Amino acid sequence: KPAVLHSPCRYRGLTAVSSREARTLGGNRTIAEPLELKYGKLPSDYAKPLVRKTVVGIGAELRVDPELRELYVVNTVFAGPADRAGIKPQDSIVAIEGVSDLANVPIAEIGTLLAGDVGTDVVLEVKFKADGPDAKPTKITLTREATAVVPKKRVADVEGGGGLFTGEGAPKPPPVVYVPEALRGMRVGGRRNIVVPADVGYADVGEGEIPPGATFKLEVELLEVRSAA
Repeated sequence: KPAVLHSPCRYRGLTAVSSREARTLGGNRTIAEPLELKYGKLPSDYAKPLVRKTVVGIGAELRVDPELRELYVVNTVFAGPADRAGIKPQDSIVAIEGVSDLANVPIAEIGTLLAGDVGTDVVLEVKFKADGPDAKPTKITLTREATAVVPKKRVADVEGGGGLFTGEGAPKPPPVVYVPEALRGMRVGGRRNIVVPADVGYADVGEGEIPPGATFKLEVELLEVRSAA
């Protein structure tokens, strides 16, 4: 049967993906967009293989923070060189192959420093966020690998509706919500917490603040059950 529900996903106590905040509008306002689905049947979109591209490097997405003037890690490829070395999002890269002051190095040149042939090494100096702001950088040698990554989704900024919003709908729910046992026995107005492992969650891709390969908590609130058409 078709069901209408909210399904916030929480990771480490934070709301990482939520149907309650489907679109961000001007003035930092949000609107809820409940999820309607036919539970018990996985949509065909989930059966399509993800389109990936192969990149040779350390398996990490980096970005320069213009305020802190540092190069930081946005994300890492699950089980890639950076991930295996313990590098996590928000860690800072202080130097690459002896080149420092990376905030003033064009991002294309940073990409060139990280790129190379499969099997070759690259030396990084990393400040791990978990070690605290006063910790000294750690020198790490990573071996470049070919990693398959899923290209980022493009989102269009659209004017209208009383403000600027990111033209995207509700976040894609994890596949577990389509498993019959996930909602079985629930009544309208009921809530249920489900611990979701990666294989029925966001797999090796991740979603929002949920990193690849992570287990997270799904909080389901059943709003309505509709009669099948």
